[in-house]
Amino acid sequence: MYPYQLKIALRITHPFLTLLDITQALSLKPSGVWTAGDQRVTPTGHPLEGSRKGTYWYRDFPLSRNAQLSSSIWSLLNRLSSRKTFFKKVRAKGGTVEFFVGWFIERNSGETLGQDVLKDLSNLQIDLALDVYPPGHSTRKRSR
Repeated sequence: MYPYQLKIALRITHPFLTLLDITQALSLKPSGVWTAGDQRVTPTGHPLEGSRKGTYWYRDFPLSRNAQLSSSIWSLLNRLSSRKTFFKKVRAKGGTVEFFVGWFIERNSGETLGQDVLKDLSNLQIDLALDVYPPGHSTRKRSR
């Protein structure tokens, strides 16, 4: 397939867990956050109407320029497998857990996620969100 570049982030939303709860449970510093009641803003910081309805926490994971989707997700799943109980708690109490994948392509591209990767995503209760960006989009896109 033709080359592509990836950005992957773990994103967690929740109606009432605190940012500290999430950060401590994962032992990871977030790349970005907001809490319920915060003023809504654009990714560049311009104010929008309304306020945030819940907690949002995300962590970007640096990848090499030639990273492959399946192996990158597999590696992250292995790294986060000990957090299964926490992910179940987040989902059971109305939250979401997902890998956000920014897929920056130059031409036709694709990859197969094998059943083992899909099974482990399901086992950890992590959704997979794919955003495909055509030529001309910057790979500096944020995970929001």
